Amino acid sequence: MKKKMNMKPIIIVLIVVGFLFLLKFQFPHYKVMSNGMSPNFNKGDIILINKFINGGKIKNNDVCVIENKEEYLTRIIGLPDDKIQIINGNLFVNDVEQTAIVTSFIYKVVLGNHPPLAEYDLMLLLQPINQYKEYTASLTQQQAKEISEYEFVKSITKVIHPKGYYYSFSDKPIFNNKTSFNWSRDNFGPITIPKKSYFVIGDNRGQAIDSRYFGFVIEEQVIGKMMMRLYSPNE
Repeated sequence: MKKKMNMKPIIIVLIVVGFLFLLKFQFPHYKVMSNGMSPNFNKGDIILINKFINGGKIKNNDVCVIENKEEYLTRIIGLPDDKIQIINGNLFVNDVEQTAIVTSFIYKVVLGNHPPLAEYDLMLLLQPINQYKEYTASLTQQQAKEISEYEFVKSITKVIHPKGYYYSFSDKPIFNNKTSFNWSRDNFGPITIPKKSYFVIGDNRGQAIDSRYFGFVIEEQVIGKMMMRLYSPNE
């Protein structure tokens, strides 16, 4: 008489495999491919995202992965019917300035005679513009303040694109691609977000590709919302 096969272990294995597959499908990991969200997220960071979201679960300041020809890690800063405006680099949502998120901007730094820059961690962020001790760097407000206190720093100035500075990147005109609006990356709007759409901006305001260039993001373009950071090469 043949013994009846014990199916319980097989069923348990199938359940575990199915659960792991579902978990990976619903909560995939994403590798950050640019510094458009620095200083809060940097190239090489690996984050966990939740793909099963809908419009009601997306809030202002959520960090999401969106798709617009390419995939971007970016921040939701405007919901449907919100009014967005950027004045000299300062972001306003419904006429309220947004200051809660640490952001970085492009600064121009001019040095005098100085010791070896390698002795100063912050100075390693500088990139030379020319041979006249002029540099550029993507810095937070706090980093810019600390650099300004070095005695060999002659000046440090935030680089703000005035109205009418149409191209911030050689192939990325400012949304909505009409020079008559006279907008730039740092002086943009006001503009009201339509239904079922969002406005996204990277935390690295001088270098991120976001809604200032490609316009509104619809719900279907939101791949997932960040849950947690799994790994950072800088830590």
